[in-house]
Amino acid sequence: MLQESLIGSYNFNVLRALLESLDLLKTQAGAEIGVFDGGTSWYLLRSFPQLRLFGVDPYLAYPEYDQSRMRQAEQTAVDRLAQFGERSIRIKESSVSAAKAIPEECLDFVFVDGDHTYDAVVEDIKAWYPKVHAGGLFCGHDYSWGGVHCAVDEFVEKSKLTAYSTPIASDIWWMIKPSVPAQ
Repeated sequence: MLQESLIGSYNFNVLRALLESLDLLKTQAGAEIGVFDGGTSWYLLRSFPQLRLFGVDPYLAYPEYDQSRMRQAEQTAVDRLAQFGERSIRIKESSVSAAKAIPEECLDFVFVDGDHTYDAVVEDIKAWYPKVHAGGLFCGHDYSWGGVHCAVDEFVEKSKLTAYSTPIASDIWWMIKPSVPAQ
């Protein structure tokens, strides 16, 4: 079980507060898994003028959104993030496929908010946790969702990590990657 942390509301406010208060931006690079319409990416890029952000989303339909709605969200993200130029790096691939192109321990943070099924979250954790350097932030959204909750709790328990969750208003799970590798 994760410890409750009372940081902020809304996912972008929590991310900014964590990155600022814990002084986590060292390489000035991060990744958001599941960009949708680019709202969180826009906020982070605006808040941190030196940040380079990898935005990973395959923009495939899923039960809540058909392909037409996903195309609309993608176009909104492209338009919204264009102002940031090369600081916004768009990767239109599956999360696991995109992770293969990112070197290990090169990111200050990864924010996982893609496919919320148990199996997908397990795969996202396997693929992206190694990309965060020691002392970096590994986090995600919708901790209260069953698949997310189970996958994150299993990883935390198996790896013997200290992790936190925020209230349902932001519904973020997060941990700082320790210097000693997770087992």
